[in-house]
Amino acid sequence: MTKRYFGGKGQPGVYHTIINQIPPHKTYIEAFLGGGSIMKYKKPAERSIGVDLHLPALQQFEMAHLPSIAALELHHANALEFLKYGNMVAKWGKETVVYLDPPYPLDTRTSNARYANELTDQQHLELLSIAKSLNCHVLISTYPNQMYQHQLASWRLVKHKSVASNGEVREENLYCNFAEPVYLHDDRYIGENNDKRMDITRRIERNKRKILDWPEVERVRFLNELKSEMTEFENEYLGNFTRNAR
Repeated sequence: MTKRYFGGKGQPGVYHTIINQIPPHKTYIEAFLGGGSIMKYKKPAERSIGVDLHLPALQQFEMAHLPSIAALELHHANALEFLKYGNMVAKWGKETVVYLDPPYPLDTRTSNARYANELTDQQHLELLSIAKSLNCHVLISTYPNQMYQHQLASWRLVKHKSVASNGEVREENLYCNFAEPVYLHDDRYIGENNDKRMDITRRIERNKRKILDWPEVERVRFLNELKSEMTEFENEYLGNFTRNAR
């Protein structure tokens, strides 16, 4: 049975919210992997990297998801050191997304649950300093707290709810160092709640079935007409998506 990790992001509504903020990318890095819910539920990147200091978490993730995630790399390493070294050597750019889900700061918790590897306040500050130095797209999850609020004051903030290990409903903060993306790496979860997501899915399926019922020559004309009205970026995005799907 898959272990649920303290602070994990596998709850419905939680992983949806986070994935709905992730822009298109070729390399995805999830430090403080734990249960790896975001990597598990999002569409794989060309290269997916998980980092955790807790070896059992890496072993469990590898056994459960190695066959389903292409080009998966798992590193048994300190996330701070990995990020510092990787940024210096790999020179990550805008085609890289880093998602950080560090241990919640101790003063934000309302339960006695603990991580296998905690961070001190000084280590949180070091992590935030490293995150701000990265030249790629970065997302960081945490409970509301003054340290993150002060250090990431210029970052975009997305608020959402989660259920803590003691059953309490908590507000979570997701900080992003980029503007809200117009296009997503994985758009299967668009919609602010389950009702909206279901409505969008039904509308897409309904219209897709209608168009697929047309004669092929009409479908091709429709697609050409649609393409001519789309922006250059939309055409490029769909072209990349089609190539990657092959």
